[in-house]
Amino acid sequence: MLLAVLPVKVMAATCLPPDPQQYYEEHRYVFTGTVQSTRDVGELAVRQEEGLTNTYSFAVVKVDKVLKGRVLGPVKVYANSYWGAPFESGGQYLFYTNMYGAFMIAPECGGVTPVGEAVEDLLILEEIHP
Repeated sequence: MLLAVLPVKVMAATCLPPDPQQYYEEHRYVFTGTVQSTRDVGELAVRQEEGLTNTYSFAVVKVDKVLKGRVLGPVKVYANSYWGAPFESGGQYLFYTNMYGAFMIAPECGGVTPVGEAVEDLLILEEIHP
């Protein structure tokens, strides 16, 4: 009996919801904001020291409330868009970001969450940063 083994390509990322306290500690900037515009930028080497090149989109974001860091808006937030951009123009989002060189990058899993889906997270974050 001959058994062929073929590589399987995973087509979608599976992310667990972020723990707001852990994400707060791990990210330099935490804020809510309204997306004013978006743009696909294609491949972008954001963490060259790690050899990371991926497909990105960015959003120009009007900062509504800063929960951590010093963020003066509007800012450009880059996010991996391999599976689609995590934001849309006009939407309000909770952002967790770090700087990599000149780029403010949101992590792939849980870095950009619609405010309507982040109500519990925002309550926790308000306790951490009143």
